[in-house]
Amino acid sequence: MKAVLFPLLALGASSTSACAHYSYCHCTGSDGAANDTATQSVCDSYGTLADISTNPCGSDSGTKECSYTGGSFSNCA
Repeated sequence: MKAVLFPLLALGASSTSACAHYSYCHCTGSDGAANDTATQSVCDSYGTLADISTNPCGSDSGTKECSYTGGSFSNCA
């Protein structure tokens, strides 16, 4: 029984998906550079539940970030 239990536990641990919640988000292009136009479009789609700002966390990147005031952004399914 012990020989079967370990592989089952290992399989269960390896099949879990990671997810996270974020206060701010921004879109990037295929080259990894920030895409302020896409960020603005996505943020606008949340209506009054999201605000757009530049450097909300004090960084000096100059990129736009979207803040979801209705909670947090999530990549969890």
